[in-house]
Amino acid sequence: MPIKGIRPNDVTFATLISALCLNGKLDEAFRLREDMVKKYGVKPSIYVNTSLIKVYSTLISGLFKAGRKGEVVGVLEEMGKTGCKPNTVTYNAMIFGYCNEKDFESAFLVLKEIVEKGYKPDVISYNLISALCKGGK
Repeated sequence: MPIKGIRPNDVTFATLISALCLNGKLDEAFRLREDMVKKYGVKPSIYVNTSLIKVYSTLISGLFKAGRKGEVVGVLEEMGKTGCKPNTVTYNAMIFGYCNEKDFESAFLVLKEIVEKGYKPDVISYNLISALCKGGK
């Protein structure tokens, strides 16, 4: 695009980042986001951040599935550094992961954090809450 004199914008980057994520190329997606800001001077928009929040949420789920729940806090910190705030989907991934690990106390703390930050639990949240109740919480 730049060769043709056309400057990419936030929608261009959001589309590319989303496609990279869908194809499992997460490192490339994050590199592209960094280039977007540093090389092209395009500020991340809601479109870009939404795509990246999905990536982070998927990454969190993957860490739990791989038995690496200890790395989740680092992912949340990285989200903060990149300007992507966790949303209900992110928190649901964490609650689900903790429930699968039988770590109901941590799952409950995440639920508490959702409410404290002003997010409204969705249907998935309530299903996970039901799992918490079955787990004795």
